[in-house]
Amino acid sequence: MISRAAARVTYCEGMGRLILILLAALFVFFVVSIVISALHFLFWVAIVALVIVGALHLSGMMRRSARR
Repeated sequence: MISRAAARVTYCEGMGRLILILLAALFVFFVVSIVISALHFLFWVAIVALVIVGALHLSGMMRRSARR
C-alpha cells in the first residue's frame, strides 16, 4: 500500500498531463524541424542538379554549333 509520504511525492494528475503535453509539443517541434531541414536540403540538391544539367545542355549546344 502507498504511504502518505509517497503519495505526496508523486505527480498529481494535472502535472503529469502538463509534462506529457510539453513533451509531445517538443517532439512535434523536432519532427517539423527535421522535415523543414530535409526539404531545404532537397531544394539545394535540386538547384545544383538544375545548374549541372543546364551547363551540360549548353556545352552540348556549343559543341553542335562548332561542328557546323
